[in-house]
Amino acid sequence: MSTTNPNNYSTLLEWTSEAICKDKLSLFFPPFGERPQTRKRREIEAKQICAQCPVMIKCRDYARLNTEYGIWGGESEVDRERLGYVLPLKYVAGSRKIRQARQESDII
Repeated sequence: MSTTNPNNYSTLLEWTSEAICKDKLSLFFPPFGERPQTRKRREIEAKQICAQCPVMIKCRDYARLNTEYGIWGGESEVDRERLGYVLPLKYVAGSRKIRQARQESDII
């Protein structure tokens, strides 16, 4: 997928019907106030599910192009930022704090 066309949104997300995570979404997005140790365990479990998913690459590419947060295609928003992709706006202000917290608790 190379571009996002808002006029073709349903086609853009057709691959999601094949995603094996669709009934487990709480694993892929952090709840407010989640503790670092809990986040680490949740992300590991989510990434294991991603590794088995037939649409992992499409999912990952979608997140990279659309600056999504959470686990998409086996990557967290911080993983994507480390690869040079833009963080979602809600993380930009706190991205330095997020990186520090994750490094200190060895998350990811």
